[in-house]
Amino acid sequence: MVVPPAGDLSPRPASAGGADHLLGALSPRADLVSGGGIDVLLSARRVGPSGKAHGLGMTDEMLSQAISNAARAGATNVEFLEGNIESIPLPGNTIDVVVSNCVITLSVDKPAVFADTFCVLRLTDAVSSGRCPSPAVFAVLIGARLV
Repeated sequence: MVVPPAGDLSPRPASAGGADHLLGALSPRADLVSGGGIDVLLSARRVGPSGKAHGLGMTDEMLSQAISNAARAGATNVEFLEGNIESIPLPGNTIDVVVSNCVITLSVDKPAVFADTFCVLRLTDAVSSGRCPSPAVFAVLIGARLV
């Protein structure tokens, strides 16, 4: 497992590619079932030291591995939480980006996953700041935030 080196958590340019280029440095971010925490560390790098990246782990082993990797990377803007994707342990309307690498397909209650994901997303900021001028763009924005 490759862990970004300590001190290398500076934000990356939007031109770095992937779906992340659509999102810029939106923060805070949450990774559903973070495993060893690598995607959380990549999000921490993207949002920079003033941002925040959260990882959700379902087992003590996952959380231990993620916390160890974050310490090795020198990441101070990360938080790992124990929980499941059907009931995300974060307050509503607090997360700008939710990352999920296919773990939703493993859930037996996908409607609960999407309902809880929608609850934690801070969608009103995008609308009130004028970044979402039409319903079509709003639908794209919601899709882009569920990376």
